[in-house]
Amino acid sequence: MVRLTLFSLLLILCIAGCVSAQTASVSGRIIDAQTSEGLPNANVFIDQTTFGVAADVDGNFLFKNIPSGSIVLVFSFVGYKTYQVSLNVEDGKAANLLIRLQPQLEELSEVEVKGSKDKKWESDLKKFKRYFLGTDDAGSRCTIENPWVLDFSEDSKNGDFLAKASQPLEIVNPALGYKVRFILQEFRYAPSYYKIAGNAQFTEIAAADAREALDQMRQRKTSYLYSDRYFFKSLLENRLKDNGFSVYIDKPRYESMRTNVFSVEAGKSIIPWTPGNAELARPGIYRIPVPAKIEIHNNQLNSDRRVYKDVNYAISWIDMKGTHVLVNQSGVVMNPGVVVTSGEMNMIRVGRMLPLNYTPDEMVTVAGLRPVIKHERLREKVYLLTDRNFYYPGEVMKIKAHMNYGDQLMRDSLSVILYVELLNKNKQLLLTERLQIDSGLAFGKILIPDSLKQGMSYVRAYTNWMRNYGTAAFFIKPVPVLNKSVRPAASQKWAENSSVVSWKYEPASTPDASPGFFVHVLDTAGEDIPAHLSVSITDLKAAPYVSEPTGITKGYPIKTSETIPHQDFTYPIEYAISMKGRAINDTGKPIQGSVTMILGNLEDLHSAQSQADGSFEMDSLFFYDSVKVATQVRNKKGKQEGFVLWQHRDFPFADFSTVPFNLPTESLLEPVFVPSPGSRLLKQVTITETRPEKTQNQPYGKADYVISGDQLMSTKTGASLVNSLQGKVPGMQILTTFGETGIRYKIIMRGGSNTILGSMEPQVYINGVPSTSSDGFASTVLDQINPMDVDRVEIITRTNALMGSLGSNGLIAVFTKSGISNSNFNSEGFRVDKMKGLQVLKTELPDSEGFRGTVYWNPVVEIKKGSKGVWIPFKAPYAGEFLVAIQGITSENQPIRSFHLISEP
Repeated sequence: MVRLTLFSLLLILCIAGCVSAQTASVSGRIIDAQTSEGLPNANVFIDQTTFGVAADVDGNFLFKNIPSGSIVLVFSFVGYKTYQVSLNVEDGKAANLLIRLQPQLEELSEVEVKGSKDKKWESDLKKFKRYFLGTDDAGSRCTIENPWVLDFSEDSKNGDFLAKASQPLEIVNPALGYKVRFILQEFRYAPSYYKIAGNAQFTEIAAADAREALDQMRQRKTSYLYSDRYFFKSLLENRLKDNGFSVYIDKPRYESMRTNVFSVEAGKSIIPWTPGNAELARPGIYRIPVPAKIEIHNNQLNSDRRVYKDVNYAISWIDMKGTHVLVNQSGVVMNPGVVVTSGEMNMIRVGRMLPLNYTPDEMVTVAGLRPVIKHERLREKVYLLTDRNFYYPGEVMKIKAHMNYGDQLMRDSLSVILYVELLNKNKQLLLTERLQIDSGLAFGKILIPDSLKQGMSYVRAYTNWMRNYGTAAFFIKPVPVLNKSVRPAASQKWAENSSVVSWKYEPASTPDASPGFFVHVLDTAGEDIPAHLSVSITDLKAAPYVSEPTGITKGYPIKTSETIPHQDFTYPIEYAISMKGRAINDTGKPIQGSVTMILGNLEDLHSAQSQADGSFEMDSLFFYDSVKVATQVRNKKGKQEGFVLWQHRDFPFADFSTVPFNLPTESLLEPVFVPSPGSRLLKQVTITETRPEKTQNQPYGKADYVISGDQLMSTKTGASLVNSLQGKVPGMQILTTFGETGIRYKIIMRGGSNTILGSMEPQVYINGVPSTSSDGFASTVLDQINPMDVDRVEIITRTNALMGSLGSNGLIAVFTKSGISNSNFNSEGFRVDKMKGLQVLKTELPDSEGFRGTVYWNPVVEIKKGSKGVWIPFKAPYAGEFLVAIQGITSENQPIRSFHLISEP
């Protein structure tokens, strides 16, 4: 008898209780073990399942609805060692973890994506796919979307074929209907054995139609029936015979040579095995005694591999390294290191892997059947327009969002909150913003981190309600980020103009005339159609046109064939910001009682009742930028106790396909200049030096500049005092930086101290009292003040000798209308946190930059009914060619785009 002894597919540590009806939750924080800094968007998932979440920008995570029982949580982050922890989750309880990930010892090299690699690598890749995915129908149909992360080698001692991956493998398995994110820990192959070790996270792919769904169900069921999991479940339930299994062991002391005819050997060299009784090892885990070797026959499964001449069904072997096997109720082996399979069971490679929470009777999601017809009119879809299609680190991406609806009558009845995220080439979350949707429109901006290296980044946009339709319904746009020493290679291949857009550029004929152009959206009769457009003008020399995969004409419409994966819609429509948290005491135990929350300076007060587990929710909230949130907890007896632990929003798993960075570039003689966000030419700044009559002499002497409260509010920049001061004082720079906690503002005064070790932040005074923050940022103090409460701001941009060391970097003195320094309520007994709300953005006026790149951005070009087009005043800032991109939606919900050239001699 020919028999291959193969190492089983070993996926280190498994999960128990995946199908339990009881659930619990696990929360915590993932940090760098060396620096203790949070790791943004670190991945958390239950090994070999479809259950997973992503951490937020600070590394905090909340994993809800975890099946009770023994589980293995896997924590991963690019550049760090994967960490896994075994937990015994108890029904209805919560666990909190602090996970410290260790950086990789070796620095990961920058991945360079090429059209092809050397022939040896290509040959090794084909070999790896055969051994790793399998050669059957399912394995051969699998694709590895990022094969360039793989490296292959040969063991110098025994010649084993080895493989390693610098990043998780992204595998698409259309036969079984899954995407698999596989963290490869070890791969080794030899003619007599193989070993695959790693962690796998599954995401379901919806079938295109009923036929494909039935095929996926069949393929999944086949994979399940051939697995050791099905055998051990049958063994545990004492249903071996019912499920077609016959089990044999070698006859003791039989030493004659065996034949390859089963009818001859049965009862002679091999005899039937009678299983012993399973014992409960611990809750949900069973101990089953198994001999050193067993031979398993399954007469319900056909096989092309003939072990015996007279047998055509599946035969497998299990060699035990111990005396017993531990399994859960689903038959999942809990001590896989003691079980070595060979034969038919061992033919299951990664291409036949199933998530451990798979059940044989589960249905496959079918896109074509559209099972939730009643929710058709509740569909919403978003398309983002940006000022251009590539960026440099440190630049600001300007955004306009158009919302589309299954029923246009629902335009003002669905989501009010839009989430816009920036992810890097590894699909890690860099930052997220909340934008407010009004009349199907939203406006915002995203700062491209200055630390981001050249490569493909991604902008993702969605509403909470859209999550019910699956992540495939999200807006995804690949955005190339370039080194400042290159630019895109020049190209004139932009899309054809829309036939409904008409325009005419009119240069200034006299010095007093205003140059610009009219924009019309015309119907077949030549009459203007109402429309809401955006106009972006770019310098074609500094910013050549870069095409996008899907323009607004194709990406905006809702397709009736798109997937609706969920029968039950678990994500509600957000009409405002909602915040969830838990009231706990100093020992971490929940408090049932009342929670009071105050936003800002008594501007908004909310209350809620906490449940027995301490959970509560505050909804119907509207606040902007970063505001103070003061909370107080009282128990059922009304006594003040404990504090609030806020629950971070869970981020949808980034399961979209990545795009290789293949944008042709050309070198620049000088690196591109990227000014700080919010910079403006001084000629656009209005300075007022008239002091209000009520101003008294201050200890610092006469201020260089005074900005009144009315001037602060006239800019309509929202609730942030820092933003309200932006661009109002020559010599004062407000720089935007990106840190682990999000966007930070650094204030620098011209003429201030320029020491190497000392802070360059100016001193802040509130009603004559020096105010500082724990982080040393002046903006942190200013952000706690509502501009509506400010009477005036006095600013000294020079070093002030009268104030000693406090005046070495300049001074910002804020005087409130009420004369109270930081708040209008007694904060004693309250815990104060800082929360980020809706992004505040000025959209009333066009944005005109004073530097090359995007020289004009106007997202609010509105052609109203009965008007004769819209006049866009524009004067080219210098000689050159400028591309005018006009895009938007008509009142008839028709997407349009049009491109035009302006040549300035």
